[in-house]
Amino acid sequence: IMMLAGLQSIPRYFIEAAKIDGANTWKIFWKITFPHLMPWILIFIIRDLVFSLEQSLIPTYTITYGGPYYSTTLMPLLIYELAFDF
Repeated sequence: IMMLAGLQSIPRYFIEAAKIDGANTWKIFWKITFPHLMPWILIFIIRDLVFSLEQSLIPTYTITYGGPYYSTTLMPLLIYELAFDF
């Protein structure tokens, strides 16, 4: 849905001007559509990277439960434990 919103936010006059100038579909995508979608793509990459790192580090914590002196504790969990656990 977010990518569709990004596609709909591209001004139509850019695409129309490119067609008038004789650009083919590939040129329109590479020079107009792709640069306008880069912020959305970057958001998705960062979100998926955080999600994959979070999912891959959870087994580490469940096996070692933080390890000796919090050596394998995940940073958000360590912040929570130090801030709110008394």
